[in-house]
Amino acid sequence: MSKVLITGGSGFLAKALIKRLGPIPVRIMARNEGELIKTQQQFPAVEIFPGDLADQLCVNQACQGIDTIFHLGAFKHAPMAETFSRECVKSNVIGSMNVLDASVTVPGIKVVVGISTDKAEKVTGTYAASKFIMEKLFEQYSRINLSTTYRLVRFGNVLFSTGSVITKWRDQIRQNKPCIVTDFKSTRFYWTADQAVDHIFSVTNTYTSCHPVYPKMRAIRLFDLYTAAVEMFGDGYCQQPIEIGLQKGENLHEYLSASVSSEHAEKYSKEEIMDLLRTADLT
Repeated sequence: MSKVLITGGSGFLAKALIKRLGPIPVRIMARNEGELIKTQQQFPAVEIFPGDLADQLCVNQACQGIDTIFHLGAFKHAPMAETFSRECVKSNVIGSMNVLDASVTVPGIKVVVGISTDKAEKVTGTYAASKFIMEKLFEQYSRINLSTTYRLVRFGNVLFSTGSVITKWRDQIRQNKPCIVTDFKSTRFYWTADQAVDHIFSVTNTYTSCHPVYPKMRAIRLFDLYTAAVEMFGDGYCQQPIEIGLQKGENLHEYLSASVSSEHAEKYSKEEIMDLLRTADLT
């Protein structure tokens, strides 16, 4: 890698990726110019590029002089995607296609890595469908353009990512507010941002296919995550939670593949969940 573009470059996972890329020149693209500036203040060497993935001209400009693209940019909120389906499709489908088109037309792009989700395996709702289509687009472009390497990474939830449930609970507990819970019986695959970046690099450097690559991930019961959060952020005390039920576009359990579900996957123990929360980036 001589120069990298990260779409969705002001996000939580992008920052973990920037840290690990070290001295390699990095350009980040995102729509929110305020968050771009904050990211550049944190990483002064990073070049920022404000732009919308749904705008082909912006994407082409952002890709100039780039040899590796990490495509993290996405509309990620599953329930919101049910209401704002057009915006979700613009970002996750059209935006992904624009990145892939740029990889064909902009000279010098050697590698494109797409970041997908376990929700693409068992499609429920607009967000999951949009990521499933993104995966299919990557696979098609890997057949169309043999001069560029395309890779797909699929994994579950990253602890403390922007808008994640543990981040919301942390703030609600510290403010002595009741936690909003969907369904305590649900399970999710979880790991840290560093583990996610490890997997991204592993797929980029060692895999030879564009088929979605998923790691071995352990799962957490939502109730166990909640009790660990109360212990860590509320010293064991919290107001009675408000359980609202699964929202549109959400599954009770997730699947990394047809045969690997969060319901039956190995679970973290209470002590291991506490360790994960301690070691995850809390900023």
